[in-house]
Amino acid sequence: MPEKFVRTWEAAYRAYGQAFEIASFSSGGDPTVAQGVSLASRHVASAWRNLATVQDLPWWVLAALGSATEAFESQATLWAGRIEAGNTKGTR
Repeated sequence: MPEKFVRTWEAAYRAYGQAFEIASFSSGGDPTVAQGVSLASRHVASAWRNLATVQDLPWWVLAALGSATEAFESQATLWAGRIEAGNTKGTR
């Protein structure tokens, strides 16, 4: 696995953890907090997608990377939808 991809994933996942920590201490309903979670989720999805571009990975690793990508993309879309709908109460 290229070190650059690993470092990118680590940074994205660290930011994701921080965004969720902020959300857990939020009183709820803050669109800025929800936007942070959505954006952090998209960055993690992108990092997973980059890892899947490494050549000669076993099929089951590619499947796992694809599933992880989809999960974080779905989460990002969910949080973005909450922002658009004005329903950011799920930030807690």
